[in-house]
Amino acid sequence: MTQKIKLFPYSKKFPKLFEKEKKLILKLIPNCEIHHIGSTSVPGLGGKGIIDILIVLKRWGQEQVVIKKLKTLGFAHIHPRSKGRRFLSRIKDTQYGDTHIQIMLKHSKPCREFINFRDHLRKHSKEAKKYYKFKKFCLDYYQGNRDYYRLIKGGYVLQVLQKIKK
Repeated sequence: MTQKIKLFPYSKKFPKLFEKEKKLILKLIPNCEIHHIGSTSVPGLGGKGIIDILIVLKRWGQEQVVIKKLKTLGFAHIHPRSKGRRFLSRIKDTQYGDTHIQIMLKHSKPCREFINFRDHLRKHSKEAKKYYKFKKFCLDYYQGNRDYYRLIKGGYVLQVLQKIKK
């Protein structure tokens, strides 16, 4: 059975939650490059309330050490490398969603796309509002089905990334 999702309006708590996570990560992995990505990183943009974190590596050889350290912070759901990234999640009982970590290589296409998409939405509040409206439509249309929501939302993200390239 597919898990149902819910959307939350943007909260000023999101950057604070990210900063708290970033401090914990930096204690374990000093001097690593960490970015707040996803909907919670864009002021005014609503989403699933998940704090998405991007950890940027210079080479994949560092990946296993980083993952081992992140496990001590409760990141127990670790997915195999796919599409140029490693994905980890931690489930917490909060009003909002979980914390997700993407591990990617510096200068890789997926890394650039995550950062470019975030930066574009931060600079273009109308686009961020349009994206949130689209996400709410998808959520309602697909009755909270996570798989359909993610698939359709992904198409929107690709359109924005194409626009950014031009």
